[in-house]
Amino acid sequence: MASLPPNKHTLSPNSLDPSVRDWALKLAQSIANAGGRAFIVGGAVRDALLGGTAKDLDIEVYHLEPA
Repeated sequence: MASLPPNKHTLSPNSLDPSVRDWALKLAQSIANAGGRAFIVGGAVRDALLGGTAKDLDIEVYHLEPA
């Protein structure tokens, strides 16, 4: 997996539809609190890089055991 540091891209939580953003930030915080890492992947990243607003998203989660 490749990731870019924040100073190398223009993606931000504002690249997401507000209702999706609020849900995604809460989910990412819950994952982090449990010791995992969450990454937004797929079409939402593409849409944001092209200047659009993502209406849905895919999240990959690392470093958590399945419940």
